[in-house]
Amino acid sequence: SSYIDWYLLGIVLGIDDSRLDKIEREYPGMQERQIKLFQTWISSGNATWSRLVDALRSPLVHRNDLAQEINEKHPSSVTPDVKNDNRDTYISSVRTDSAVDKTFHDLLNKPPELMDVFDLVRHSSSSWDEIGRELHIPVNERNILQRDPSINNDEKLERVLATWSYNETTDVNWSVILNVLETLERKNLAKMVMKFLERPETYKKYISKKDYIPFTL
Repeated sequence: SSYIDWYLLGIVLGIDDSRLDKIEREYPGMQERQIKLFQTWISSGNATWSRLVDALRSPLVHRNDLAQEINEKHPSSVTPDVKNDNRDTYISSVRTDSAVDKTFHDLLNKPPELMDVFDLVRHSSSSWDEIGRELHIPVNERNILQRDPSINNDEKLERVLATWSYNETTDVNWSVILNVLETLERKNLAKMVMKFLERPETYKKYISKKDYIPFTL
């Protein structure tokens, strides 16, 4: 099984952002989104295995392993056959199975290490107050930080995240961070977080080796 950033794959395949956003809204499951993505792409009339292989090898998607697997199985000029009622060999070769789905779900519910979150969202440190608001940091605490000229935006963001991470009355997990970034329309940052979460080393770090399911074919 393999996890693919379906949204980035869609961009590389030339699908409009508006259509990708619609898929994201209407299909909650990762596998559902992948299937709808492929159906949309194939209906465009210019889908071939060679184009798919090129997209998988692109720097944005960076799935050379899947590209090689598909390249060995399918003639490059043939159009993939993905229908509404049928998951063909391509879908089966890149699907996310239930065990991997469960592992990813478990990871989303893990509390993140403070510096991991900070390193990922510090590019938006100028929005530390908005992030703090969405993380339910009390307005009086944010006002204190706002009025303190001795600390810069990076330090303010770090303190906001620390306050959130030590709060025992609210959810503290990766899913919350992704929801905050989506609410603030920081899609690029959300994608960076997703990329970080899909790395094998992230799974090894946050999930015990007993439960770890590597994303390999």
